[in-house]
Amino acid sequence: MGKQFKASTKLTAKFLVVLMVLQAVFVAFTASADSKPTSVTIHKTTAAGSDVSGTTIVAFKGTAFSLAVVPNAAVTSAAYLKNYWHSTDTTVIANVSATTAVKSFTPLKAGTVTLTVYNTTDNGSVSNTVSVNVYTKLTGFTLTPLTVKVNETKAIAVTNLLPSAITSTDVVSTTYSISSADQAFATVNSTTGVVTGVAAGKATVTVVKTLPDNSTVTKTVVVTVPKPVTSVTVKKGTSSVSAIGIDAGKTITLTAGVLPTEATDKKVNYSLQTPGDSAYVTLNTTTGAVYGKPAGIGHAVVVLYTANDTVNSAVKSVTFTVYKEFKSATLAKSTAVLKIGGTKQIVYPTITPSDASVTSVTYSSDATGVATVNSSGLITGVAAGTANISVIINIHDGVTKTLKIAVKVSKAVTGITILPATKSIKLYESYSIASSIAPSDASYKKVTYTSSDPSVAFVNPRTGAVTGIGIGTSTITGTTADGSFTDTSVVTVTDNFED
Repeated sequence: MGKQFKASTKLTAKFLVVLMVLQAVFVAFTASADSKPTSVTIHKTTAAGSDVSGTTIVAFKGTAFSLAVVPNAAVTSAAYLKNYWHSTDTTVIANVSATTAVKSFTPLKAGTVTLTVYNTTDNGSVSNTVSVNVYTKLTGFTLTPLTVKVNETKAIAVTNLLPSAITSTDVVSTTYSISSADQAFATVNSTTGVVTGVAAGKATVTVVKTLPDNSTVTKTVVVTVPKPVTSVTVKKGTSSVSAIGIDAGKTITLTAGVLPTEATDKKVNYSLQTPGDSAYVTLNTTTGAVYGKPAGIGHAVVVLYTANDTVNSAVKSVTFTVYKEFKSATLAKSTAVLKIGGTKQIVYPTITPSDASVTSVTYSSDATGVATVNSSGLITGVAAGTANISVIINIHDGVTKTLKIAVKVSKAVTGITILPATKSIKLYESYSIASSIAPSDASYKKVTYTSSDPSVAFVNPRTGAVTGIGIGTSTITGTTADGSFTDTSVVTVTDNFED
């Protein structure tokens, strides 16, 4: 009995040792192995994002968003990392599988779906859901600038919502606002966008459209509250006009406008102050064009430009004087040559027709350092060079005709020297005379040469080349074309044969 007890005790001890070893091995094994998840949660964007399990989130067609699957146990095994996503409408969001915790989705169209994620195995028991409302995202819209009179009401027009597939469900709300400073000019209903004009000026309306994800698209539009017409302006080009000339047979249309420029009614009406003046001009009451009749030459006619705006009776009168049309003008000479200090009078231009309307003729020089011209058309040479004299024919109302005279002012010759002063040559021998004109910068240096005895010495009148053609002595004279200054050279011609 005692021996059996001892044997039994030894077996129990061994069993306990084995059990302890197995327990240690199991603990070591379980410490290094994954725990299979028993549940998962769905988070927005990343695992650190908000838990959206069982809720509804917002997404936009064509815009990617991410969801992260977070298991309730530590997972490293690839089998436990695999997630299967099922969509209740794959035309909105497609089914996907993922080997990572975070998965990106890109909605295909607007709609509502429920996404179910299964962890580890497709359609497994470990799962969770999230609903997704997919909208078409508003990217822009158009606001049309608005003009509203004082105490008038008009609604702001919101058009061209982009993209074109936008529906009313894609926008949560639209609000309208005007800054407190701009409310001195206009107010706006915050929900309807109806604007009321308060006083002349400009106000900026801000329109905010809020989207399902609480993001916003904002645009602004300027509302103008105009002033009534206070005056009428009449211009030719950029210059204001109160009196103007018109050639018989011609038409003039002046530019009529109103002030202030932001006035609502900009229309201007046209009429003759004296109806009987229609004998002298024809007035187009639609365009304001005025035609000068030949019978009107010498007559002045008043045209009234009246604002159509009835708030103020603004009117502007313009006097039209009918003239005989200027056709052309010519000058007797278009060039002039004179010396320094010399003068020449410009002949008054010939006007065609002779009784055409010419108010005056004026003169100017483009190089007064060379030549000047006075108010009577007298040109005076100042220094050697060239100048253009403008003859300006002033017709009427700033219309001019300009003619030109090309003026050359020459520096006068004061003397000539011929070298050599004497020269001996053989019969039939030739040489050339050298001439020096004073001053050296004289404008006209032409010299003509002559021989006192052409039978003894022949001289080329242009070049000064001398040839002995007879025995004897001759005097060669050089004469300047400008001033007729002279100098001489004596040439002696001898026989070719020596004694």
